[in-house]
Amino acid sequence: MKYHKPYAKEIRDAIKRGDDAETIKPLQILRRKLGLTRPREEYEKYQNIEEPSSSDVAAVNPYSLLIAREDGTVYLGSIPTAI
Repeated sequence: MKYHKPYAKEIRDAIKRGDDAETIKPLQILRRKLGLTRPREEYEKYQNIEEPSSSDVAAVNPYSLLIAREDGTVYLGSIPTAI
């Protein structure tokens, strides 16, 4: 709530208007504060967690990618597969 509340109305209104999420500045600020802006390269090798695509990538428990922070946020990039 501490991070979301200042931006909630502006983000909601922009989404209702159909704005592109990447152009909603308050949303991008919120994503950064929540640690959701990791570069794709940092987690790309973990996207196929059931069957690794190459021998150098082992299967990964997706919950091991969660890193709790002191401020209550969780460091985890956006992973397109269900966790």
